[in-house]
Amino acid sequence: MLPLVSEDFEYTHNCLVFHSSLTVQDIHSLSQERLWETLGRELMVSPFGSPNKKFVAFLSCTHWNGSRVVGHAAIGGGGLALFGTGCLHTWPSEVNEIVRCFLNSRRVDTNLVMDDSCNRCHRGNCET
Repeated sequence: MLPLVSEDFEYTHNCLVFHSSLTVQDIHSLSQERLWETLGRELMVSPFGSPNKKFVAFLSCTHWNGSRVVGHAAIGGGGLALFGTGCLHTWPSEVNEIVRCFLNSRRVDTNLVMDDSCNRCHRGNCET
C-alpha cells in the first residue's frame, strides 16, 4: 500500500483567491476540459504557480438555471483538481459531517437546486 501523503508533502489549509483573466462569459462558454487546461496554465504562470504544488480550485461562477449548468467542472489531473460550486448545498461544513453528508439519502429537489449525482438523485451522491 502506498502512503496517501509523502513525507515531503507541504500542506496549507489557507484558501487563496485567484482571479483569472477569463470573464464569467468566457468560463460559461468553455467545456470542463478547456476550463481545466486554461485555468491550470494561468495558475502555473501566476505568483501561486510552482511545479511542486498541487491545487484544488473551486469555480465561483457556476450557474444552474433549472435545466442547464455552466461554469461547472469536476475534473482533475496533474497539478489541478477543478470543481464547480453548483452543489455546495450538499457539502459538509465541518470534517465531522463528511460521513453524514456522503450517506445522505435525501432526494435532490431539482425544482430548487442542482443535481450532480449522475442520475442517482440523492444529496449524498452529489459529492462523490
